[in-house]
Amino acid sequence: MPQTSPTLLASRPKQAFPKASPEGSALWPRSLAASLRRCSSRKGVELDVPFADPIDPAWGSSLAIASALRSYDEHKSKKSPAPPDLWIPGAPRPKAFARRVLSLAEHAWLACDMGDAPPNLLYPDSWARRLELLAEQAGCSFELLSEPDLERERMGCLLAVGRGSAPERGPLLVRIAHAPKGVRGKPVALVGKGITFDSGGLDLKTSDGMALMRYDMMGGAVAAAAVLWAAQSDLPLRVEAFIPMAENMPSGSAYRVGDILQSRKGLTVEVGNTDAEGRLVLADAIDFAAERLPKARCIVSVATLTGAIAAALGTHAAGLFSQDEPLARSLLLAGDSSGDPLWRMPLGPEFSEGLESRRADLRSTSSAPGAGASSAAAFLEAFAPQGLPFAHIDCSNVAKSKDAGATGRPFFALSRWLWSLAHSAS
Repeated sequence: MPQTSPTLLASRPKQAFPKASPEGSALWPRSLAASLRRCSSRKGVELDVPFADPIDPAWGSSLAIASALRSYDEHKSKKSPAPPDLWIPGAPRPKAFARRVLSLAEHAWLACDMGDAPPNLLYPDSWARRLELLAEQAGCSFELLSEPDLERERMGCLLAVGRGSAPERGPLLVRIAHAPKGVRGKPVALVGKGITFDSGGLDLKTSDGMALMRYDMMGGAVAAAAVLWAAQSDLPLRVEAFIPMAENMPSGSAYRVGDILQSRKGLTVEVGNTDAEGRLVLADAIDFAAERLPKARCIVSVATLTGAIAAALGTHAAGLFSQDEPLARSLLLAGDSSGDPLWRMPLGPEFSEGLESRRADLRSTSSAPGAGASSAAAFLEAFAPQGLPFAHIDCSNVAKSKDAGATGRPFFALSRWLWSLAHSAS
């Protein structure tokens, strides 16, 4: 069951509500969320939104609401109490403003619901069926590539990662497309990592390291939610999500360190560590997206890809990697104006040097010390066509929290970016 949404009033309530206001030096959506959380047991709350701030008030408000009122009780006997009514004074066109704020929060929660779902219930096939229903409801087109389809498409990397799992939980690839009639601009391709559970494979994680690995599909969940939001919002922009799905499990049929895989692009890849599986499934999906959308405006991959990004950035901002300046600037601006910041990380040929292999075209992991997030992004970049703007967002540090579960980030940055592309082109 989807999370219960609050009522966001379009006119002043008859009785005054207690006020939740931003406090401290943190970005105001985060401090407003903390204040709202303290008032969440009340029947109604007034949100003190700083409309003059550079952060867009709709995106900032939605981030605060999504964070403060998030709950996941689908498998609990005792359900969460109903959320309070909300009132945001000072909003221009209050009804339209309220609709946008709630739509953004609800799609962030949609991504969170997928991430918080237990991996015994959410696996490639069950997740694909859920997305098919959501795509139909949103008016999006939907395409599913089954395991035989992946064989025909020569997706050797995706197939290798998924073959350690049970046959009924084998790898898939899902495509969800929003293509509004009359819109002729170049489409945007989002490629989201969809590892529904990551044990590490034969390079098995520790118990603690495995504890949050149901969230290793948050990149795919965020990409899907962004396209579904664009469709529900009638965004005048063509945008498609490509989600390679698999479980990374150890078994007699699992792929091994030292294996050499044939990618869809034709590059061979020597496996350096089976726990670096995300970049392998993304590599085939990036090549597939580029072929399906040969005139794409850009490709942006989104993934919980490395632990190294958390060492660099903590939980403040997701890491952004791109050598295309206009694309990088537009994504950074969207992050800043949504309250869901991105931080530019280094990417260049120096990070590809450690990916050289004596036995194959590439190694999946770098032999050079450090810079794990940048070398992973450099690996992905090798599978994007030359001349096509490419960016990668590593959201491993912001997409989930040990205490709060899925956060939905960087959905707010991505949705704001899509909105800005649609309205700059229209």
